[in-house]
Amino acid sequence: MNYLASILFVLFSFTLFCKEKGTSPFYKIESEHFDETIPKDKFKISGIVYSGNGENKEILGFAKISTSNFHGTFTDFDGKFELLISDSATFIEISFVGIETVKLDFSKFKNRKQYVLSIYCLESQIITLKPIIYAYSEKEIDAKVELNYKGNLTFTYPQILNNCWEFKSKSDGSLADKKGKNYPYLFYEGTLDEKLKFSQEKGRYFGNVVKKDSIINFLETTLTNLGLNEKEQTDFITFWGPRMIPYEFVFVQFLIDEEYDRIATLKIVPKPDNLRRIYLVFSEISDANSIHFERQKFYSFKRSGFTVLEWGGSELFCPRLAGSRFN
Repeated sequence: MNYLASILFVLFSFTLFCKEKGTSPFYKIESEHFDETIPKDKFKISGIVYSGNGENKEILGFAKISTSNFHGTFTDFDGKFELLISDSATFIEISFVGIETVKLDFSKFKNRKQYVLSIYCLESQIITLKPIIYAYSEKEIDAKVELNYKGNLTFTYPQILNNCWEFKSKSDGSLADKKGKNYPYLFYEGTLDEKLKFSQEKGRYFGNVVKKDSIINFLETTLTNLGLNEKEQTDFITFWGPRMIPYEFVFVQFLIDEEYDRIATLKIVPKPDNLRRIYLVFSEISDANSIHFERQKFYSFKRSGFTVLEWGGSELFCPRLAGSRFN
C-alpha cells in the first residue's frame, strides 16, 4: 500500500511541474482551487510567462497567448496574464518573435477550477550572421587565419579545415586558396553557445536609437567613422539594412575590436599591421524613450601594410523593449 502511495505521489508531483513532450519549454502549476464563479464548462488560468528559466529567466511582456479554439490574450508588461478557457479547447500556444513557441496541453485541467501557472519559454539560439573577413596587403603574401568561434559553426566559405583558412592575400584585396581560386572574403555563420546581451555600465547602455527612415544614413556615417571603404560599407548595408528597416525604431550597439572576442577570436599569421573587427547587435524597441543609453562613439583605424577587417552581427531578442507594439 505504501508503495502504491509513493507511485501516486510521484505522478501527482509530475502534474505540478510539467515538461511538454518533444519541447524544451515547460510550465509549473503554482496553485489550483475550485471557483464557483467560473461557468461549468470553463476553467481559468493565470500567472506569469518567462523567457528562460533558473537564474537567467526574464519576464516575457506582451507575448501572445492563443487557445486551440482561437481565443486568446497578451501578457502585460510584467508578463502577467489571465484567461478564461472553454473545455472545448485542448491546448494553448505562447508565441513571441525570438522564442520557441510553447504548446501546453490542458486535457487534464478540470472545469470550474482556477490554475496559477509559471510558464517558461526558451529563446531561440542567437545566430551569428555573415561574419566576413577581408584581408589586404601591399604585395602578395601567404597568410593563415585560425578561427575560435564561441559556438557551433553552421557554414563556412571557403570551407574551413581544422578551424583554419590558409590563403594568399593579394594587393587587390582578393584571397586565393591553394588551387588558385579567388574569393573576396572569408565567410562563416553559426549559433552561439551563450546568450548575447547588450553591453551596459551602471544600468546605462552604450549605443544609438535609430528611427526607420534614418537607418541607411546612420549606417553610412557610422561605418565611415569606423574606417570601412565603400565596398565594405555596401556589403554591410545591403545585408543589415533589410533586417533593420522593418522596425520603426531599433537600438544599435557595435562591439569593436577586442569586444568582438565575446563572439570569436582570430589568430592571424603573419600578425596584421592593422586589424579592425566590428560586430553589430541590434533589437527592435518600442520608441526612442524605451531605453536609457549613452551615445556610442566611433573612431577610425589605419589601413596600411597587411590590413584585416572583419564584420558580423546578430539581432537580439528584447521583449520588454519591443513590447508596446502589441498595445
